[in-house]
Amino acid sequence: MAGTFLTRSRHGTIYYFRRRVPDAVQQVIGQQVIVKSLETSDRRIAVVRGRALAVQTDLIFKRIIMATKSKGQEIQTTYYGMTVDFSACGKPSKLSITDAKPEDEGAINSAIAAFGAMLGAASEPARPIKPSSEQKPFGEAMSEYFSKAQIKTQTKATYLSKLNHAKQFFGENKDVLEIDQADFVRYTDEVLATVVNITSQRHYITTVATFLNWYRVRSAGLPLLTTRTLVPKTDTPESEERDAFTLEQIGFIFENAKQYKRTNPQKFWVSIAPAFLGCRIEELCQVHLKTDLANDVKTGIWYFMFDARTDADGVMRKSMKKAASWRHAPIHSALVRHGFIKFLQEQQRAGLERPFQKEWKPRQAKSDLGQIIKWSHYVSRWGGRQLVKIAGVKGFDAKPLAYFHSMRHTFKRILGDAGVTSEISEALSGRRYGGADAERYEKLKQNHVRLSTEGIERGLDVLAALLDKCMTDPT
Repeated sequence: MAGTFLTRSRHGTIYYFRRRVPDAVQQVIGQQVIVKSLETSDRRIAVVRGRALAVQTDLIFKRIIMATKSKGQEIQTTYYGMTVDFSACGKPSKLSITDAKPEDEGAINSAIAAFGAMLGAASEPARPIKPSSEQKPFGEAMSEYFSKAQIKTQTKATYLSKLNHAKQFFGENKDVLEIDQADFVRYTDEVLATVVNITSQRHYITTVATFLNWYRVRSAGLPLLTTRTLVPKTDTPESEERDAFTLEQIGFIFENAKQYKRTNPQKFWVSIAPAFLGCRIEELCQVHLKTDLANDVKTGIWYFMFDARTDADGVMRKSMKKAASWRHAPIHSALVRHGFIKFLQEQQRAGLERPFQKEWKPRQAKSDLGQIIKWSHYVSRWGGRQLVKIAGVKGFDAKPLAYFHSMRHTFKRILGDAGVTSEISEALSGRRYGGADAERYEKLKQNHVRLSTEGIERGLDVLAALLDKCMTDPT
């Protein structure tokens, strides 16, 4: 807004008053720019305080310039002091002006009017912070947050370590409503200094901000803390921070898996199927064989239903990363041809509910947060060891790769190279695809026929050829 001379701090959290000093005045005060913190992250308050300082500096500049034009007179500078006390809710509660001269009443009145405008113009006046007796220490606030916020149990477990980190920084008894933007900036500096991985840094900062803002809005109606400019930036999106495999490397994985085809089919299929499904490994491992494996009799297409519905007994044993991840995932004909459906049916006949349950039990944990089941925990660890082994034998760098996650990136890249549309590719991968077509996209994720014919069957020819070659080569 013109006339307020607002600028923001390096982190974009605190507003400053910044005004260039006129040339004639620079010669007197020896300063080119005036900079003063407005001590707020709320733009509405900053605008009002900026106007007040603009008026004050106008008067100072005017007096100095008038004095310098009076030849033969000693230069005298008259300062007009303006003191504003702010209440806890951010409204001005006291305004006093000193050394005011009659000729300056108009300018000073404009400052008073600006403060009056803030008192009456706010559409949603800030509410005062609760009395200290009603405030929540950090530790107690965490317990209330986990009991009342709508968060999945597994997500709570992920949040817990981050919030404990913040609790240690701020203190067990620190009132969460007293933590302002400046305090939060100090915490983000601590995260950046002590947490090595950049992805983990982002998770710490956003998790703690979500927790604090939940309280600020729910309990006091305070302005939200912002993470903008605080979260470390990378050149690639988080989902792409692991490299994709080359086709040669995928071939190495298929060759290595072949040794398990007869002796341990769980290890074989867990190494093959994710490359053709483009799924997260947890999504595949948690599939309930009785309810989540389906066959379209009319088209002959087999597909998984990836979702987070309860099992038949009413117990929740599945978890999806996002609501956008719920989808039908068609099974490629190459997998069917080489016996994947037969394998799944054999597991079900053996009394097993999950595809790889015979080889890897889920990791289960009970806590105050609830029951947590991770079906892919031990599978992922096994896959990591397999990747290191294969890379050592074949001579490639495994550090930027992950056994299952890199298959997911490879899947998307191969579809793109084959000309499969982004809409189909994103639906197959369970990623978000919004915009004007969001409603149509939601229906597409349940259309296994289109996802099969226009997606995997059209786009994964090179992958199917690799599997066929591996299975026909002599051992």
